[in-house]
Amino acid sequence: MFILHNNQPNEICTYLDQKLFQNGQYQQFYCFLEYSFLSKKFYLYQNFFDLNDSYEAITGYEKRTCVSIDDLNSLFEKTDMTVFAYFQELVQKKREIDFKLDTNRLNQTLSNIAFVKDVENVGKAQQFLNSITEEYKKEYNYFTNNENLEQAKKKADAIAYNFEKSNIEGYVVRVFNVGQANCSAVFVNKNPNSYFVFDIGDCNSNNKLRDFLKNMNSNGFVVISHYDNDHINMYKSLGKKALKRVFIIHELPCYKRTLVFLSFIKKLYKHKTPLLIVKDDSLKSNSLTIGNYLSIYQGETLKMSKYQSTIENTHSLVGKIKINGKIAVFPGDALEEEFDIGEKRVDLFMISHHGCKYDGKVAFNVEMAHLFVTHKCNYRYKHPDLNHINFFKSVQRFGDSSSLIYKGNNRIQDTYTIKIDNNKDSFDYQL
Repeated sequence: MFILHNNQPNEICTYLDQKLFQNGQYQQFYCFLEYSFLSKKFYLYQNFFDLNDSYEAITGYEKRTCVSIDDLNSLFEKTDMTVFAYFQELVQKKREIDFKLDTNRLNQTLSNIAFVKDVENVGKAQQFLNSITEEYKKEYNYFTNNENLEQAKKKADAIAYNFEKSNIEGYVVRVFNVGQANCSAVFVNKNPNSYFVFDIGDCNSNNKLRDFLKNMNSNGFVVISHYDNDHINMYKSLGKKALKRVFIIHELPCYKRTLVFLSFIKKLYKHKTPLLIVKDDSLKSNSLTIGNYLSIYQGETLKMSKYQSTIENTHSLVGKIKINGKIAVFPGDALEEEFDIGEKRVDLFMISHHGCKYDGKVAFNVEMAHLFVTHKCNYRYKHPDLNHINFFKSVQRFGDSSSLIYKGNNRIQDTYTIKIDNNKDSFDYQL
């Protein structure tokens, strides 16, 4: 029997490549097995493809499964099962941590991998990705170092203390017009500096947001709900002072994600940005509180909604600002039933996941809700969905009379939301 050990990742990958690619199985199935030196586990990337003759056209979806050494050892004990069949069974067994990736994201992830049919070139692809792993390992170790975490916590406490010394009369939430993406900022007492920023938008966001991110000072917080591109892709616009703010993020993944994520982390590492890192599923129904006004919650794996598309969305950090009794909530892509903010009424709520298909539950009443969604419906994602926005008595979005909405699989005219002029770069809510 071929026994696997933690110090044999290259031998293991070579062995599995030979097994997987025998008898032309690659034509129906491609498996990329990545060993994580950080978690001492393997991450199995299983992809089903439709391929043209040049092996360039990729459609379908990806499933991610964490594979332990014991799982792999048991593989070689299954003499009556092919490797392909084993992986199919393994994916089913660990279905609760699988997630789908849309075609664009899958293309982006694989565009830097030599996707070819022979073992030699697969090895080259593995070598390329291993080089990225080693670089990310250095950044990961830096940010998870206890000393750096303590320094970030001290800076967060200092910012909160100085903020709370002022007499806060009220605050404004500025929602940026970023289409199918997220970015909001909180201003108090007409101060031009925003103390709290929630997500930083996508690369197609407007110039006003670019200027805002470039000119932010170091006195404040940036909460990144999760690592999908539409929440972090404006990282290139962050100025040097902005990168000295305290960034609050959820647990850094041990496996490699998109190049946007890797570039984002690299920029934070280069500028030694202070990070407060929330370990996934560590908060449960509790929160990370920063001073008296900012609370951070997180969607829980065990509460993952049947309407949710990825565990990464569920793990979104949920920001809550509460000043003078007025509450604003920024949930990223965590669906409403996946987190508990301990409130029965909310003054302003950013509807979860761009108003995706949802018919679960909302445990609090909302005075005003806002949709981050493209002006006209994104046909691929089918956002926003009428059932979802009907939970809220008043919903605003950037758009006009030609804006659309989904009712099931059908696109209909959006007569259900209040429109903010789509030519505006942002909109301010006074709370």
